Amino acid sequence: QGKGMPFPPRLPASQSGTQGMTDEERLKAQQIMQVTAAMQMVSESCGFKAALSAVAGGGIGFFFGLVFGGYAQAVDEAVESKGPFREKVKIGFRSA
Repeated sequence: QGKGMPFPPRLPASQSGTQGMTDEERLKAQQIMQVTAAMQMVSESCGFKAALSAVAGGGIGFFFGLVFGGYAQAVDEAVESKGPFREKVKIGFRSA
């Protein structure tokens, strides 16, 4: 149990990813890692997730409102019309 490869696998310090880099490249890599860490922290926050779900939910609601809004008018016309059921169904499908 104690022997074997650690999970997740880690490189020894002597084989770290910055070995062989110039100081400028190492600084650039460090800045990229800091930005990545900040983006991950923001994207995992409750506020970000709540805002993202509100925007997505609003978009889905808007889409369905547009799609089914036209059918609502056709259903109203069919229900308000006088005559047999078959005639109401024809009016509803014709209007949609």
